[in-house]
Amino acid sequence: MKRIFLLAFLSCLSLVAFTQNLGNKFISGSLHYSSIETDMSNGSSQAFYPETTTFTFSPKVGFFVKPQWALGVGVSYGYKNEFSNQLYYYNSNSPTTTEKITHSFSLAPFTRYYLPMGTKVAFFGQATASYTTGSIKYRTTDASPAETDLNGLHVYVTPGLVFFPSSKVGIECTFGEIGYQNTKSESVHAPKSTYTTKGFTSKLGLEGLSLGVSLYIGRASTEE
Repeated sequence: MKRIFLLAFLSCLSLVAFTQNLGNKFISGSLHYSSIETDMSNGSSQAFYPETTTFTFSPKVGFFVKPQWALGVGVSYGYKNEFSNQLYYYNSNSPTTTEKITHSFSLAPFTRYYLPMGTKVAFFGQATASYTTGSIKYRTTDASPAETDLNGLHVYVTPGLVFFPSSKVGIECTFGEIGYQNTKSESVHAPKSTYTTKGFTSKLGLEGLSLGVSLYIGRASTEE
């Protein structure tokens, strides 16, 4: 009896899963910019004025090799400038300035499997392997400039859901990730120093909630 019920359930699930034509490819991406300035004066001996500017651009494209299975690649560029001007009142003519500039580039091939539920909604799971390279440059009035090279690998799985308000547009929601990362930073100038960070990460649920919009090209209209 249990075997008959399981076969019936799988048959119904397969019928639901094939009620959508997701098209032949999809395109998505994200663009982020922020600039934050803070006044951190203690009112007596010193004032601290940090400024942080962040910019990221991350386009992504996927191609359907089967009705529910897509392969694709994402690229990303990131820039972050952290500047601070620390002023001591007893020596107001010689403020201490510090600047940290980070550039990063990422290449992230991925595979995604969809489980459509009706004609407007589909669950999906995505596996991604992201390789990142970049550099960090340090400048300060109290020391010589320094530079660090960055290299990292991040492999992770992401659960998500896509809702189609129209035939071509999908509003995507992901719920965090489970993965492994290994990051290595190495100073460029002497004395040489190397730091490695590695381990498993798990961030599922509302804390890792992310929203985005994708364009599904070739997806059949569901308004017929």
